[in-house]
Amino acid sequence: MMRLCLISTLLVALAAYGCKNDPATIRMATTTSVESSGLLSYLIPQFEKESGMKVEYVAVGTGAALKLGENGDVDCVLVHSKPEEEKFVKSGYGVNRTEIAFNYYVIVGPPTDPANIKDCKSTSECFAKIYKSKAKFASRGDDSGTHKKERQIWNALKFTPWSEKATWYVEIGQGMGFVLNYCFEKQCYTLSDNATYVAYKNKGNLAILFEGDPALLNIYSFITVTNARHRKEAMMLQLWLASERGQELIESYKINGNTVFYPIKGARLLK
Repeated sequence: MMRLCLISTLLVALAAYGCKNDPATIRMATTTSVESSGLLSYLIPQFEKESGMKVEYVAVGTGAALKLGENGDVDCVLVHSKPEEEKFVKSGYGVNRTEIAFNYYVIVGPPTDPANIKDCKSTSECFAKIYKSKAKFASRGDDSGTHKKERQIWNALKFTPWSEKATWYVEIGQGMGFVLNYCFEKQCYTLSDNATYVAYKNKGNLAILFEGDPALLNIYSFITVTNARHRKEAMMLQLWLASERGQELIESYKINGNTVFYPIKGARLLK
């Protein structure tokens, strides 16, 4: 209840702020998935219209976004790697970490499924089959939240293809959209967030071969940078995203009729 009251109070302040003639510009670093999927270009104009503020954002991997926050180059970050987020806040670089949305990772690959993963029962079984079959796999390789999740899965299996110089495993060092395009061309497996896959799937022959494992839950969090130049304004954006208004907009965003992000208030696992 206290949190709802605080949000309501600050949203009233946000509306009043919008009456100013010289709006602040909030600088945000965000993960590529919320940009490539089109979610930000859907949300930000609405926030700007309702608040009178401006938002400029750069889409990079989670690791790079948090580094920009550490350096004070941005006012806030929107990322998806809980251990790094908690470390960022604990180290004093950020405040008020707020989970605002979730979706799921999926394992995509050639429809021919050379590693035969489509009937697997778990994410780890899929990765083990890919490893043992030496089927082509493309990694983000960019210290993003998706890259960190992929490494977490490999490490749990005690497989380290990146250090083995495996010819079937390639690190791209680019965003999710670029990696998906690479996989379309080379017919590789990869780990992708569902939203970016849906946004790009009509550009090539690549299929979702495994999904639905609770281990593939992908949560996005907003953090205001402690020493932000526009800290108050960043917190207003944070609270707007967490408000009923922001959450409704997140859930209403669709790609080709598909819901690709879910509000945290209704967190649930897909069947």
